[in-house]
Amino acid sequence: MGDYTDIQLINCNRAASVEARSRNDSNPAVWSNPLQQTVKLNVGDKVSLERAFVSEVGAGNSNTIEFKGVSTGINSIPPYTDIQYVSENRVPAKRGVISGAYDPLYRLGYYRGIKTVVETDKTTPLRDNEAPVLMGYYFTSCEYPNYVPQPRRFTQSVTNSNPVVDPQKVYTTVDGSVSGAAFFTVNENIICNYDWKKHITDAAQHNGQIHMYKQRIRNERYTMFVKNSAVYVKNVDIWAAGESDMNFTVQYPSLNIFGHLAEATYYRIRERVDLSIKKGFNTPTAVAQQLTKQLNETETPVSFEVFDSSQYLHTLTHTVSSKTYKPINCQNRYQNSKAKFDGYSTQAIPSTFANTDQTSIDYMSSYAFLAIKRPEIYEAGMLLQQVVTSTPAVYQKIPPAADPTKIIFLETHKFRGFQVLNDVPIDPTNPDLNTYAFMDTNIRYTKENLSLLRDLFDAQALYPELWDDIELTVNYDPARSTRPTEAVKYETSRFLHINQYKAKGDVGTLFNEEFGSDNMTANTFGAGGNGVSKTSNALFIDFDESQRDNYIEPIDEIGPGSLLYSYGFAQPVKLQDQVDAAGNTVVEYFIRIRPDRAGGIPVNLFIDDVIDRTRRIGFDSHSTAYSTCMICPYSGYTSSDAGTLYDVGGAGGTVKSVAQNTTIINNTGAPTTGFDIDTYITQTYMGANTPVIDFNGVNNRFQFSKFHTANNSNNSFYAGTSQTSITSAALTLPTGQVKDIAKRDIDPNAGDTVYKVNPRPPDFGYSPAFKPYIRKDQRLVNLAYPDAPSGAGGFENLANFEGDNENIEPFEIFDSHGGIYIDDFGYSEENWSQGMWDILGFNYDQVSAKPTKTNVLNQRVNNDNLSQLYRLTTNAEVVASDNKAYVLNDFGAAMYSTSLPFVKGLTNLVSATDAVGKIWTYSTVPTTYYPESIIRTQSMSVPAGSLSKAVLKPYYTVRSSILEGSTAIGGNPTGANLPIISIIDKYSAQNDYFLGNPSSLVFTVTKPQMISDIITSVCDSDGTYANINNTSAVIYKIERAKTTPEGIIAQILADSEKKK
Repeated sequence: MGDYTDIQLINCNRAASVEARSRNDSNPAVWSNPLQQTVKLNVGDKVSLERAFVSEVGAGNSNTIEFKGVSTGINSIPPYTDIQYVSENRVPAKRGVISGAYDPLYRLGYYRGIKTVVETDKTTPLRDNEAPVLMGYYFTSCEYPNYVPQPRRFTQSVTNSNPVVDPQKVYTTVDGSVSGAAFFTVNENIICNYDWKKHITDAAQHNGQIHMYKQRIRNERYTMFVKNSAVYVKNVDIWAAGESDMNFTVQYPSLNIFGHLAEATYYRIRERVDLSIKKGFNTPTAVAQQLTKQLNETETPVSFEVFDSSQYLHTLTHTVSSKTYKPINCQNRYQNSKAKFDGYSTQAIPSTFANTDQTSIDYMSSYAFLAIKRPEIYEAGMLLQQVVTSTPAVYQKIPPAADPTKIIFLETHKFRGFQVLNDVPIDPTNPDLNTYAFMDTNIRYTKENLSLLRDLFDAQALYPELWDDIELTVNYDPARSTRPTEAVKYETSRFLHINQYKAKGDVGTLFNEEFGSDNMTANTFGAGGNGVSKTSNALFIDFDESQRDNYIEPIDEIGPGSLLYSYGFAQPVKLQDQVDAAGNTVVEYFIRIRPDRAGGIPVNLFIDDVIDRTRRIGFDSHSTAYSTCMICPYSGYTSSDAGTLYDVGGAGGTVKSVAQNTTIINNTGAPTTGFDIDTYITQTYMGANTPVIDFNGVNNRFQFSKFHTANNSNNSFYAGTSQTSITSAALTLPTGQVKDIAKRDIDPNAGDTVYKVNPRPPDFGYSPAFKPYIRKDQRLVNLAYPDAPSGAGGFENLANFEGDNENIEPFEIFDSHGGIYIDDFGYSEENWSQGMWDILGFNYDQVSAKPTKTNVLNQRVNNDNLSQLYRLTTNAEVVASDNKAYVLNDFGAAMYSTSLPFVKGLTNLVSATDAVGKIWTYSTVPTTYYPESIIRTQSMSVPAGSLSKAVLKPYYTVRSSILEGSTAIGGNPTGANLPIISIIDKYSAQNDYFLGNPSSLVFTVTKPQMISDIITSVCDSDGTYANINNTSAVIYKIERAKTTPEGIIAQILADSEKKK
């Protein structure tokens, strides 16, 4: 007789487990099955896993990506802003007639205050399917009227919305202080030509000046900031009781009423957006859809209603907000009118609840949001300002008491900068040239201060255009230099701001107690005169990159001949024999800088042949400061359109304009009066309207796209009209004015995603950025037909063309209104490999690179920086083949030539009279003309640097209580430390299951045991519980060796005979 094997199968199904019956699905990877009878295992029995069915939806799809969703640690979140919209009021206000006051308690957006908090020390569980992303916003200096370059006092001087009050003057008059511009926008001795451009103005329009400098408009990105506090009404307690006064006045400057930009606390907007992907297996398309949907989550549209003076309700507008595209309060015609500015100008400092009024509040609160071209410089400079308050202000030399060289320290305030420590005399041998001398400052010589200054200089290095054409400035003209080998160079210099004038002086003398100025007043000194600019200068100093990590101990003062620097730029200077407030003698070390090695000290800085020891120096936070370009979001509306010229008194009479639309709407109960809604036009949109994270099936990579709000082809202002002419026949048309309406048809391609070259600001809307506006459909006679001009006008053969706006920079790419950027992806470099983006194929250095001069936000995303982006965003795709479409004829038709596109000079025939009679003759000066190119395009994509990871862990381990003792070494079990009974690879998936075939692993029982239930767990290869579904099952196999009893057949036969 022989031996045989007794086999017993035990079915342990998750669906029949204790957990399933109790509906405990908190962890589907572990379950317990009670057995219907007790199973006895004897020594020598064999135990193995016969079959396993591990359930994960999507497991059978080869094109899936696995996300575990398990916390593997703590993820620290960088600081981010929380903008709190407070004091909600949704009760419509009752309005008066045109001249009536409105109720400021009821506003578009329904909130009456903004409070911004910077959240710090926040953490979140570290998971591979969740990313706490920080997003920022930016505006662009585009051709649309939704921003106002700073500094600006007010947006327009004409405030009446009546359509018959000649509205064209708001648009077509040259810009200047009369129209609201600052009296001075730059220091003309040190102009950054990359940022500012000289424009012709009128002496009557600009305080006696015939030119002014305006910011260049070239579709650059300006990073969005928000103020720490903005309160829109006075009689509301927005914050906790007892704090309303403090929080109400914190939005005001503390030193100078016109320090509304320079003395404000602005935070770069970094909003937290939590992105997540479902745990388990997801197709790439499903991943992309989930992420894109979360970015575009939209709130319910909100309609905004008001009552007119007769208590009839009107719906004025509606707004829609998403995670990345939302309306914000902005500057507008009402809050930034001349009347509001004039009222704000009389505001007392310091401001209190008692001495402010609604006029002052309206103006001040319009600066809640600000956009800055070079945010890294601004943020580093504002951090440096914090040091000012820690600088000693009481030290001065002891003997003799009448020593005229004693050190004078002014009062310390962070917005007034540091100061020059010792008088710097002009070089008497070359009084008309720059002086080559070092300069001592009252900035304490500490590692902290040196580091802050170096951070500022590193931020400056990101923008080499600040050194462009520096030799063309007055201050650094090579003709003023005696050391041409030590000129200002990008590689070897950085700069600080320094005041043009001394800080103290008698009435009628030149001085500037503040640090810099936005020149909101004329700054006249003495009798007469047109005033002077108080804008600060840029003082360039020596910088040695090779010494950036050096530190000189402040033991002995470094001699002027030494070129040893701490942190690449500083030398210690000892100020001894000082006394503190208690009379104790102290020794202090301060920072010396070396302008003598970088072009010298400009001769224009010397007042009475000296730079006195009170001259302010450091970082100037005014919008006029060198490198600091700012814009404010703007509603884009004024009181009416530009209007149409008409002849009031018939041919030869007074020519005026009448508007087609205004902000005055029907006052239902009193239709002859109407009421003005401009008080409510106080918002504009910020962000990207359709951001996308998608999967490219061609290169099999995830990619970001449409993180900018794209430019679109648009209709003309008169598109859809049935009119053909917009002037009366009686009007004698002056050259360049409008008659026939061109582009009356609605453009079927309007809305296409495009970029533009030499774009025209649209007729719809207004911003002072584009003053003077050019009327559309300008006319020229450039063909001599008829043979001779006839009649009073003689314009039978007119050629219409669209004139360009002088404020738009020619041949630049205009492709967006604004957008979003990712400031932080939610994972540090150390834990990047455990996060979502690594699974999707994005490398840390690709999307979170350190800032360089080629990848800052102002640089277009292109092939040069695509693999090392600092703050990820997108822009339009521009390809070389587009160049042929830039060559246009006089009327905007593409020639598709390989010639270069050049500016044109359009000739114009005018009527003249000779001995014979009327003839055509050319005008003296051709019209400068840049034709507009509109190129269809699409968003550039930022693809992942690597393919996505399909499977994160290569196999499962099945652990079971049916075994005793350890069966494997390694791993990190998170639950019961059960022995491993089988391994299931992830290459055997079908449908929604990974299949475990009969295992070759067989375990022998070494001591008897009784089993009444079995605990099963499925773990990943690292020992953590697997992320599986609740329909998994396993089948165990128990093998018992049996011996066939001897004589069993004979015994069976004998028993059978007995029965018979």
